[in-house]
Amino acid sequence: MYWSNGMWQKWRTGKPGDGSGAPAINFWEVLNTIATALQRAAHSETAVYDAFREQMTALKLQGSINWFDEAYTTLTIAAVVFPPRLMRILHRFEKLAGQTAVGFQLPVTVLEEQRAVIENDTAVFVPDNTPLLEALATQRVRPFFHQFLRAFGGMPGVLAPLYIDNRVRGILYLADQSLTADDCTAVTALANHLSVAIENARLFQQTRANEEKMCLLTENVPGVIYQCVNNYTFDMLYLNDAIETLTGYPKEQFLSGEISFRDLYHPDDTFLIQPEREEQAKDGMFHITYRLRHRNGGWLWVEEFGKGVFNEAGKLLFLEGSIIDITERKQAEAVQLALYRIATVANADLSLEQLYQAIHVILGDLMDVHNFYIALVMEPSGLLDLPYFVDEADEYDGGPFDGRGGLTAYVIETEQPQLLSRTELNRLIEQKKLRLIGAMPEVWLGAPLQTQGRVFGAIVVQSYHDAQAYTDREKQLLFFVSGQVAAAIDRKRSEDQLRAMAAEIVKQARIFEEVLSTTPDQFVVYDRDGRITFASPSMLQALHLSAADVSGKTMAELAFLPPEIIAQIERDRQEIFRSGQPIHGEVQMMGSQGARDVEYILSPVKDDAEEVTAVVSAARDITQRNKTKAALHHAQKMESLAILAGGVAHDFNNLLVGMLSQTSLAIAKLPPDNPAVPHIQKAIQTAERAAALTKQMLAYSGHGQFTAVPINLNHLIQENIHLLQVTISSHLHLQLDLAPTLPLIEGDPGQMQQLLLNLGLNSSESIGSQDGVIRLATAVRPITAADELYWQITNTPLPPGDYVCLTIEDNGEGMSQQTLARLFEPFFTTRFTGRGLGLAAVLGIVIGHRGGLRVVSAPGAGATFELLFPVRQVAMSTAVPPPPTSTYPGLVLVVDDEPAVCDTVVDILDLEHIQTVTAVDGASGITAYQQYQGQIGLVLLDLTLPDLRGEEVFNRLKAIDPHVQVILCSGYNEMEALRGFNSAPVAFLQKPYALEDLVKMVRQHLPAPLSDNQYDNQ
Repeated sequence: MYWSNGMWQKWRTGKPGDGSGAPAINFWEVLNTIATALQRAAHSETAVYDAFREQMTALKLQGSINWFDEAYTTLTIAAVVFPPRLMRILHRFEKLAGQTAVGFQLPVTVLEEQRAVIENDTAVFVPDNTPLLEALATQRVRPFFHQFLRAFGGMPGVLAPLYIDNRVRGILYLADQSLTADDCTAVTALANHLSVAIENARLFQQTRANEEKMCLLTENVPGVIYQCVNNYTFDMLYLNDAIETLTGYPKEQFLSGEISFRDLYHPDDTFLIQPEREEQAKDGMFHITYRLRHRNGGWLWVEEFGKGVFNEAGKLLFLEGSIIDITERKQAEAVQLALYRIATVANADLSLEQLYQAIHVILGDLMDVHNFYIALVMEPSGLLDLPYFVDEADEYDGGPFDGRGGLTAYVIETEQPQLLSRTELNRLIEQKKLRLIGAMPEVWLGAPLQTQGRVFGAIVVQSYHDAQAYTDREKQLLFFVSGQVAAAIDRKRSEDQLRAMAAEIVKQARIFEEVLSTTPDQFVVYDRDGRITFASPSMLQALHLSAADVSGKTMAELAFLPPEIIAQIERDRQEIFRSGQPIHGEVQMMGSQGARDVEYILSPVKDDAEEVTAVVSAARDITQRNKTKAALHHAQKMESLAILAGGVAHDFNNLLVGMLSQTSLAIAKLPPDNPAVPHIQKAIQTAERAAALTKQMLAYSGHGQFTAVPINLNHLIQENIHLLQVTISSHLHLQLDLAPTLPLIEGDPGQMQQLLLNLGLNSSESIGSQDGVIRLATAVRPITAADELYWQITNTPLPPGDYVCLTIEDNGEGMSQQTLARLFEPFFTTRFTGRGLGLAAVLGIVIGHRGGLRVVSAPGAGATFELLFPVRQVAMSTAVPPPPTSTYPGLVLVVDDEPAVCDTVVDILDLEHIQTVTAVDGASGITAYQQYQGQIGLVLLDLTLPDLRGEEVFNRLKAIDPHVQVILCSGYNEMEALRGFNSAPVAFLQKPYALEDLVKMVRQHLPAPLSDNQYDNQ
């Protein structure tokens, strides 16, 4: 209970002495002094106890302050007051008891007086305190307690209630010889003062602790804590130090009213903030987002959470809340939105100009883009083009220009963003590191446009007025966004280039894209336990499963591969976790279409500590690649055989020249009735058959005799249809399916005739004795670089363009893959022998005509031969060089490395009374011509010599004498032989040649033979 002023006045009258001989204490006279001392100490409970002891000691009173526990079962001593002599006794008592008096706990049930104070809420007078003191004595100190009783026992005392929160929570105990029952009221008043002081001390300490916690909280929260008046300027009542970090201004300037928070609002947000705050505050809490100006002039995005504080009448007193800086979050959101918008416009059906305009608008939400341009590097000149240019100070005429040494070129060359102020620009210009193109800006910012490791341009913003328009933040921002811009521009440029392609290329691109979409690589990611964490759509499609079906599963659990392959992949995966190195492998799997070759690579995924955390598997079907490699190997083998055949044929031709010429000479010198003549004629026939075989070998090698003339393949077929019908079996039907119109090709009619007959005979033998059909068809077929099947046999890629296609198809027994692999080998046959080179010669003819070849066959399914020949573009000249105007003496220089050839030519020409000079290599031939230059009228030059090429010898002879008459001799066809010549010789003589052909050609190009006397005179 507490006391009114009227009651205090009544009690100040005091009480008379009790006649006990002790000085009477008038509590009413000292109560105000005690109360004042207690209230001064009310900042700390300990200080109140100290003030109590001090006041009681001054009054020479003894006593204690005691507090009940929450259950009122024990009473704990909080403070004691005794005279010095008794305090010494008390200290000894504390040592014996093993604890101090302060903190000693006494059961409430021990004394009736204590229970009376609690139950009656009033003071109790105790005439003798001995029972109370004895209750304090434990068994351990009881023998020594009589000293304390003699000094302090038998003394009257008063027990008065102490209040906390209007409840009795303790007892004030005072003892003195002068106390009587009448002092209960005064002691009760003292107890009330003491209660008020202690309660205030506890409240003060709690408030102080709360303030310290609040201060610690407000100074460490990531934002501004405030209290402000809800007026027009939002006058601040409280701010923590974070306001300076947020705005750049110290909190004192806001609290003093020097700066108004409202003055920092963005103009576009000012009239939205207060109505929004007041409207939301009615419901208790409010949440608003707006912009603030920093002291440095920049703008910040902030987020404010707060509430209104109302009085009991519901009137809004003030606002309190927190403000945090969300600029980085807003910027991140803006950047993400910009990237999304750029990606969106990149995918939209826009022109490049529209794309540039869209990028300009999008970047305007991130920074100042009043002066903005995009620069692109033009290949291969390296000049700069500005396809989009917006500038308030400069004009652009729209043409490419040399930007070397300029700011834009500097960004492109360094491949890094550049932020340059006017001062930095002037310094770089003075140092001759840069040159200024256009007006000088206050600040210039550029970032490279880079995609796939290639810088192809730059994106630039600049300001002519605000030097603070761009900072490192905008620099990093522009550099970050430039990657997406570059990708968008590069993609759009690529799209525009694709749109410009021809319709056929677009069609092929779509087919190619469709093929790729149906046969992509398959990717899988495994964790440490071998469980799948990711599978590519192509893999899921192949498994006919969803991502949920495979996630967390192992290959063994999915069981879609053979156990031995799963075991191999698992071993490789574990090895990668051990070694950290990628592993390549190749396996063969059986599928619905037979065996498939699959190449895979397992690669480690490492963390920053270089520890392997996962394994990525990439698998690719390489069945076709392996087949292509095998086909290429086969083509190379066939090419080697062709080279061998050509070389053998060339050497045989030289030998056959001697054989045919010498036997012809022998017949010429013998009378017709000589018995040796028939035998020599048979030798000549045999040599001619050998010569025909060498021609087939040369045809197979692609170097056969070749006379290129315009040919209509339809006409050629129709002209040879009778011969073809005679060649094939009589029970076979020959079906023609010729194109109505067919462009010309360039070729040799004889070789094309041989090609038709060989293929017809092959189809006839494939059908055998059964009835069958051989179909001949012609058509025009466009060929692209992707059509590889037509040159895998010839091993010579076909240039894209139109080709005449000859198809010969039969319904014979067909061929196995093993037979197809050897089909064009010389002398290979599955039937009887004696057919010569057969299809090998066909291959050589196709190669010699720069064509392509494809064979499709299977056992029991017949065979289809598709032959391609390039459409004739420019007519070949067939004009014969005019004979020389000058006349020369009749000496013939024979240059050939084969002695048999030289001897044969000498013998033949000697028979015709033509004088000769021979040379066995190119160098000696040139020397001989220089020695007999005035006498040599004709040169027989072999194409293949051991030291110099035939064309080189020819060029040197032309350098000595521009009018030199040269007949080129070779076993190769004329076109092949003349390929390296800058100018043509007067004639070409194909080896092996007959005596009559040599004599005829020499007489044609050599002046009339001179008599011996004339020759001797020269």
